[in-house]
Amino acid sequence: MQRHLPKIALAYIIENFQEFLENLFDPKKKTNAEELKLLDNKLKTNYNITLLEITENEYETITPTLEKIDSITLDKIALLVYRAVTSKKKSELIDKLKSNKNIFNRLMLLIQLSEKKSNKLSLERNNLKNSVHQKLNAKA
Repeated sequence: MQRHLPKIALAYIIENFQEFLENLFDPKKKTNAEELKLLDNKLKTNYNITLLEITENEYETITPTLEKIDSITLDKIALLVYRAVTSKKKSELIDKLKSNKNIFNRLMLLIQLSEKKSNKLSLERNNLKNSVHQKLNAKA
């Protein structure tokens, strides 16, 4: 039994070292709520608008600000909001987004604006557009 003890100890050390290296080089993934919070802060700082304003205010009112946002950020907004409202996760921001009855209509407008601004075809955006379209048809 004592002969196997050094092997077990060595295996334990190697396992812990491997875990340490993985955490060092592969940072932990952020939750959707954390990503939404970071994006919200970025939007406040760079464009003086919040996610809730984007999803709740009259579209005509926020269009001038949305026009300033690049298509990559618009895609990220749409994707993260879609993930939030279709998830079972809870947070104050996610709950507010879920309570918006017209959220899928707004997501479609954001996707269309992103398509208009971008000169590249995005498979991810197209998949998101199809998913939002299905949600809108299911509500109708």
